[in-house]
Amino acid sequence: MRFGSSGGRWTLGLAAVLAVNLWGLALVLRPGDLWGDPANRDLQALLETTREEPGLVRWFLGDWPLGNGFYRPLPSLTFKLDDLLHADNLRGYRFTNWLICAGCSFLLVWFVWEVLRSRRCAIGCGALLAAWQSDLVLFLPMEGASWAVAAVLVVYGLVYGRSGRWCFLAAAAIVVLVGQEMQAALPYREIDSQTLGFRVIEWPPGRTATLMTLFGLTSLGAYCRFEREGLVGWGLLSLAALTAALGCYEQAAVLPAALLGCAVTLRFQGVSVRWLWHLMPWTLVGAYLFLHTALLPADTSYRVQQARAVSGGIRDLAIWLFRPVRPAIDTKVLIAPEIGFAVVVLSGFWLNLARVLAYTAAYFEARRAWLPILFGLLGSTGAYAALAFQHPFAHYFYFPFAFRTVFVAALIALAWKTVVTGASRRALPAPGKRAP
Repeated sequence: MRFGSSGGRWTLGLAAVLAVNLWGLALVLRPGDLWGDPANRDLQALLETTREEPGLVRWFLGDWPLGNGFYRPLPSLTFKLDDLLHADNLRGYRFTNWLICAGCSFLLVWFVWEVLRSRRCAIGCGALLAAWQSDLVLFLPMEGASWAVAAVLVVYGLVYGRSGRWCFLAAAAIVVLVGQEMQAALPYREIDSQTLGFRVIEWPPGRTATLMTLFGLTSLGAYCRFEREGLVGWGLLSLAALTAALGCYEQAAVLPAALLGCAVTLRFQGVSVRWLWHLMPWTLVGAYLFLHTALLPADTSYRVQQARAVSGGIRDLAIWLFRPVRPAIDTKVLIAPEIGFAVVVLSGFWLNLARVLAYTAAYFEARRAWLPILFGLLGSTGAYAALAFQHPFAHYFYFPFAFRTVFVAALIALAWKTVVTGASRRALPAPGKRAP
């Protein structure tokens, strides 16, 4: 089955992804002053430096224009191009960001299709990433709606479910977890309390993460096609895209591990995998790390400033991997010595307790669709691990969110399947009785 099969359904699905992406143009058109807005200080510094240095080769031989100790030649070139096209028009820079993000959502559709061969999952993942990166989800009552749907399922299961009762209760737990995930919720609020949409579309320097993701998804999708079809050209494209990703953002160092995760996932689906091929991505990252160390200082003031305690990184990784950790921490905070047993009168205590129970039950139920769920969950956690020990900015999660869409889409599919199973069991006649 090839990507172009069922053309009409693909066309409708991709049109839906595009429609959701169009919401992000609202972020492009927001008022803003390139030189007068303090939020654009980094962009101002970038342009001042690139305008003083008209050459292009320099950015391949050392620090990028902000001078804070990072090797990012390709984003530097995009700012040079934007300067030629848009000069001091801030919306032009934002529009470039929007184009990159839209491209990522479509490449995510391709990648998910190549690794899982599920059209619905692929389209759903692309649309979900588009909704997250455009801040569309901020206007939707995702958590409230999920609790309302879960309540209906619980009541139906208890009152009418009978033989399918536990299916409805399990579906309710999954729906509550989906409601949390659909908000594009970070483990903790980002350092400047900004949204994902602001960082990746409205704030031009955020394109370092999105441009890396653009090439990273190309590398992952091409690799999966290489393993499925055996054409060397796809393998070469994967390596070329990986090299480009390394020239965009340091988070690309996780790509060899992500490629290996794709290989394991393909193998579980019966695809014969070329394991030795994976020596090349790891070699490329090793060469990149050597180059980064040779060309750039490791102790710039910015990098020292951004580092944070190991405990904070471990906490965020634990929350990102296992959502019940966050409400459990919040509940522990509520149980202070000065409150004691009076905590039971606080609504927050019971809400957090309900979240812990629902999230835990949902994770337990997830074993029934373990492959896509584990792929999305571990992939998103591994992608974030490279930056977990830095003070968090929302765009650090952009590449992890691409994997997270698989986790959420698989949970939604599992919830629906669980409801259908519960309804089917209720429809079965009792022993010794005829079906109506």
